[in-house]
Amino acid sequence: MFTKEYSDTNAKEKLEVLLYQPGLQDTGDLEAGVRTINVTAEPSGLGNATYTAALTLPKPADSRLVVKRICARLQVTIDTIASGDADLFCRVYVDTQDAAHRLFDMDWNSTGIKLIAVDTCDAALSPIFSLLKDGASHTFYFFFWKAGTGAGVTVSLAELWEGVGSKITGAGTPCLGIIYSGFLSGFMACNKVGSGSPSLRLCPGNQDTTYLWYLVTTGSESPISLTMGDNFGIAINTSNDTDLAYLVRIMLTLRNDKYL
Repeated sequence: MFTKEYSDTNAKEKLEVLLYQPGLQDTGDLEAGVRTINVTAEPSGLGNATYTAALTLPKPADSRLVVKRICARLQVTIDTIASGDADLFCRVYVDTQDAAHRLFDMDWNSTGIKLIAVDTCDAALSPIFSLLKDGASHTFYFFFWKAGTGAGVTVSLAELWEGVGSKITGAGTPCLGIIYSGFLSGFMACNKVGSGSPSLRLCPGNQDTTYLWYLVTTGSESPISLTMGDNFGIAINTSNDTDLAYLVRIMLTLRNDKYL
């Protein structure tokens, strides 16, 4: 039996709005024309990189929003492999040319468009993840070299993207954590680089269990219905593991009832 109605309590409602818009960071095509790669070993020293590009991924302004996963996607177009050459190698580093800061380590032996995506998080490529999530500018260094004795391998495109998101297909772990207990509602939007379909979902805490599920068409905004919980996560996934599915923006209204 109730002994006190809600209207009898000294309650004060508190509303807050949180906005985070990390969007997509893109180097653009770093190759203005066509480049012939003819060195046969990885160049040593950042000043000898084939290409460089600096990107800045925004950090949430509110500490209750926590970036959990950042995805990067690389595209390289190989036009020709000369007779006598066999492979094109590519390594991409963040800030420092060492194994701990190596984001991509590729070996291709055919022409065409080459696509690869990789997730960084506390459990995978953690030194790089710690850098990319800090809100500062970081430089990506691209090193290319080839194997063989031929005239070289030609490249006509090299581009890298990054965002708060993932390459995980189907359902995966959250890319953004919401450290908050109470009621929330709002809007969120995702997008993708690639040919697959992105998806968004609101999860309880860091769990993989679906709480609310949204299949989102590219660039669409999806409402978050009023719900209550103890910490949340935003999972961003794709249907193609060479895609980057990323968070465009999220706006949350938080509601707490505080008793006086």
